[in-house]
Amino acid sequence: MVRTPDEEGLVKFLCGDRQFSEERVRNGAKKLMKARSGTTQGRLDGFFKVTTTPNPKRKADDDKKNAANKKAKSGGGGRGRKPK
Repeated sequence: MVRTPDEEGLVKFLCGDRQFSEERVRNGAKKLMKARSGTTQGRLDGFFKVTTTPNPKRKADDDKKNAANKKAKSGGGGRGRKPK
């Protein structure tokens, strides 16, 4: 249940009881009405697009890391048992 703000009620309460400036209250009520009639906030995924092809540079970087990991795990060289 969404209702529009009662501008006259706001003016009566804020200006009469609370000593606010009538001009400022009316301008604030106009801004409130404009904001309520505007569009709603957009979704975050609307700013991004989905690509179907992977980034080739990212793939090359991953391949380099995988090659370095394989080399480190293979134990090529260093101290250890001597070959028979």
